[in-house]
Amino acid sequence: MGVAAPLAVAALLGACLGAWTLAGAFGAVAIALLICLAASRYLAVALIVVAAFCAGQVLMARGAALPAGLASADLAVTGRILSLSDEGRFVRVRVAVASCRPLEAGRLPCERLRHVRVSWYDAPSLAVGERWSLTLRMRPPAGFANPDTFDYGAWLWREGIDATGYVRNAPPPQRLVDASPGLRERALEFLEAHTQEGVARRWLAALTLGAGERLEDSDWTLLNASGTTHLMVISGLHVGLAATFVLF
Repeated sequence: MGVAAPLAVAALLGACLGAWTLAGAFGAVAIALLICLAASRYLAVALIVVAAFCAGQVLMARGAALPAGLASADLAVTGRILSLSDEGRFVRVRVAVASCRPLEAGRLPCERLRHVRVSWYDAPSLAVGERWSLTLRMRPPAGFANPDTFDYGAWLWREGIDATGYVRNAPPPQRLVDASPGLRERALEFLEAHTQEGVARRWLAALTLGAGERLEDSDWTLLNASGTTHLMVISGLHVGLAATFVLF
């Protein structure tokens, strides 16, 4: 207990340091680390390492964001579909980026992009796990943050989204690799085959396998009204872990 609080403070300070990116911070941290090592202050060394690690993670996340100079530029991206949701007029897709390059010569590079969230109008049949070659037009992650309302920009940061935008039809998208169902997808197929369609199937999928996308708007309205949304968000992970340990 005596070490947990200092480590937590060091992690918080490291995250702030990465967000502020103060000039000369790296040199100051390196000097402090050498002094503590010379004085055999190993707890201080551990705290500095934790702070430096957290600062590095924040800096890496900031460096992965789409450069402002590439906003509204056409980018050739290859990646794998991580998740998708049908919004009616379009499909919202989250893509793990494998490669990225601007179509126009002389533009800033974008190879650091990791995850992007794009809208796909008139989308073909899609499946999680497929690999696609896409032409995307995107912008850096940002959003409005009005008082007492949803902060979209902060949500994108927490989700690790490095850019948002939409899929263009020229050059046309190309499916590179079909989806291969993983353990979770096979478990969802088993659940669908052994339960009747309706409320029970949706809630079982969300509670046991974390498939919150199966819930309808009325289900989320009920969860929000009862103040239990956070339980649904984390229960799929917790119940899945508990079931795995029980099976082993």
